[in-house]
Amino acid sequence: MLVNRIQPKDLSSPESKERFLANLPPDLGNLIGGNTTCLEVRSEKGDLIIIDGGTGLRMLSKKLHYDKKQGIHVHFFITHFHWDHLQGIPFCDLFFNPNNRVTFYSNNPNLQEILANQMVEPYFPIRMSVFPAKLEYVILKNEPVKINDVVISYREVSHPGGCISYRFEEYGKAFIFSTDTELQTSDFIPTKGNHSFYGGVNVLVMDTQYTLNEFISKENWGHTSFSKAVEFALEYNIPHLYLFHHEPNYSDEQLESLRQIATWYSEKFHNKSIKISVSREGERIYL
Repeated sequence: MLVNRIQPKDLSSPESKERFLANLPPDLGNLIGGNTTCLEVRSEKGDLIIIDGGTGLRMLSKKLHYDKKQGIHVHFFITHFHWDHLQGIPFCDLFFNPNNRVTFYSNNPNLQEILANQMVEPYFPIRMSVFPAKLEYVILKNEPVKINDVVISYREVSHPGGCISYRFEEYGKAFIFSTDTELQTSDFIPTKGNHSFYGGVNVLVMDTQYTLNEFISKENWGHTSFSKAVEFALEYNIPHLYLFHHEPNYSDEQLESLRQIATWYSEKFHNKSIKISVSREGERIYL
C-alpha cells in the first residue's frame, strides 16, 4: 500500500523523500511500534530523565549521544514494577558505562531490592550488581523532586499492585505521564489536590487501553477506556491528550480508528475540541 503511493517526483531528492513521508496518513507514515513502556524527557538544560524501563529502553540507550568518557547523569523514574516496565533494564547500555551515574526514583521503600531481584537466577544469568555505572536510589516521600528547573511531582493511581503517575513542570509548561491507570470517580472531583496535580497541564499521556465496553467488563484490571480519558482531559482543560498503553491485539489501523472516534466523542458529546494523538515510538513532543 505504501509503495503504490510513491511517484518518481517523490524520490528526486532527500527533501522530496521527507516531504512524501511527512504527508502520509498517520496509519501508513508512522508505525506505532510494539516496545513496552519507556519515555525520555529532556529539560531546557539538557537533563536526561527516563520514565520506566520497558523494552524500549534498549534502543533508547543505543541512540543517546553523549561523551562516553565524561559520562552522563540519568534520572530514572519508575511508575511501578510490572515486567513490561522493567524488561529493558538488563539490556540498557547506560548501565555498562562506569562513567555514568544513574539515580532511580520510586515511592516504594524496597526500590533497590525489587530492581535487584528481577536480575537473579533463574530469571537472568547476571546480577544487577555487576553494572559498572554508579547506581543510586531515591525514595519519594510525598514531596516534589527538583532537577535543576524541572519540578517532578507524583500521585498514586489505581492499578493492581500500585502505580504512580508523574507530573513534570518547567518554566510554566507541564506534562503528565499516567500509564497503567484505571480512572476512578474520585479523580474527577474538583478537589484542591486534583486541581493542583492535573490543572495547568499542556500534554497528558494516559492509559487508554480499552473501549468503553472492554472497560466495563474488565473492572479493577487497572486500565482505562479512551472515552474516560477524553472526559478526564476535558474536565481539567488539558488541550492535548496522547492515547497510551495500547491494547496489544489492536493493529495500527484500529488504534488510528480509536483516535478518530475519541476526537468525534469529545466534539459530539461535550461540544469541545481537544487534540488527540496516538502515542508512537520515536515521536517527539515539544512543550
